[in-house]
Amino acid sequence: MPEVHGPGSDLIGTSFGPYTIVRRLGVGGMAETFEAVRCGPEGFSQRVCLKLALPFLRMDKEFVRLFEREARLAAKLRHSNIVGVLDYGEVEGTPYMTLELVDGVDLLTLLEAQRRLDFEYVALLAVELAKGLSHAHNPHSRARVEGLAAGIDGIVHRDISPSNVMLSRQGEVLLTDFGLAKAIAGASRIQSAVKGKVPYMSPEQLRNEELDPRSDLFSLGVVLYESAAGTRPFDGGSDPATIMRIVDGERTPLTELARGAPERFCRLVDQLLEPDRERRPRSAPEVVDRLDEFAPSPRVQRRLGEMVSQLTEDSMHGAELLASLGATDRKGSKVVGSGVDVVRAGPSEPTEASSAPKVEAVDERTEPQGRSANRVVIVAVAVVAGLLAAIVAWTLRVF
Repeated sequence: MPEVHGPGSDLIGTSFGPYTIVRRLGVGGMAETFEAVRCGPEGFSQRVCLKLALPFLRMDKEFVRLFEREARLAAKLRHSNIVGVLDYGEVEGTPYMTLELVDGVDLLTLLEAQRRLDFEYVALLAVELAKGLSHAHNPHSRARVEGLAAGIDGIVHRDISPSNVMLSRQGEVLLTDFGLAKAIAGASRIQSAVKGKVPYMSPEQLRNEELDPRSDLFSLGVVLYESAAGTRPFDGGSDPATIMRIVDGERTPLTELARGAPERFCRLVDQLLEPDRERRPRSAPEVVDRLDEFAPSPRVQRRLGEMVSQLTEDSMHGAELLASLGATDRKGSKVVGSGVDVVRAGPSEPTEASSAPKVEAVDERTEPQGRSANRVVIVAVAVVAGLLAAIVAWTLRVF
């Protein structure tokens, strides 16, 4: 097997254990992802997402332990609204994880294209994500997580955000990336640092307090608010200002911003965003029940799939144009619409807000990787058009 290098390496067409790498999908602060194919006897083949730890972390025993822990946690979750972990292992010192390959885009991509969504699509997101969280939070809906401390009664995701919501060409909605997930235990689990995306974090997570499923419900509320209103509820222009708004609950009611959203739905989302967790819904199953009256028809899922397909095809055409112009991204950045579970890049150092705990802040709206693909295409087309115009003008002058 060839040596696995860091971000920007070209492993296309090479073998990694039982997998053949097809294309590079993305890179983050801890891992990079590839589309790969696993072949077996009698013509068996399976397309998967292969997640590899980055070189500088492969010798870090603590990271490898956490990487394995993520795989074990996520592998126990089997649900139609959760991207499944298929395999975990190590090849020549490189830890890897194999995940289902989702043919589509993430919610962040869709929101960047649409800014905000009509209510029927927001309702679909709400119902499907609440069902996925209900499964993750509820120990009675799945097998108990093995090999962890006694008293575990569920999993808190801790990183619900648009980049971790995958949308397929069939209109499926799947929650992914349990890299920050923690098992819920009866005893307090205070962490030494708070990690996540600041605009989507609950007040208790920002205060580094013990977390329960209601923290994920808060983050779900932020995602739904953003999808319906076209803006995040607590944006303050900077991480410290955003943190203060989250803790204080300072926001514009969704009823004033969402178009076509029923008042009862808006009230539910606003309740999810309460800074006091005791005022939020008690559990994801309760949210599922309250969303029952807003459940969309099957045609909404079909239309969502059509939107996702169009985004994916547009991205593929853009990538082909870039390649034809010799402007292929040699760093292997994720192209919009690659349709996989991708580890998102965060800053090199956590940000700090006065005396607040350390926070690894990621502003999804400013992610450079992959998201600039459309802008690059536009610039490339403009350059080509300019060259053609110059040639025509020169020809007219000559003749």
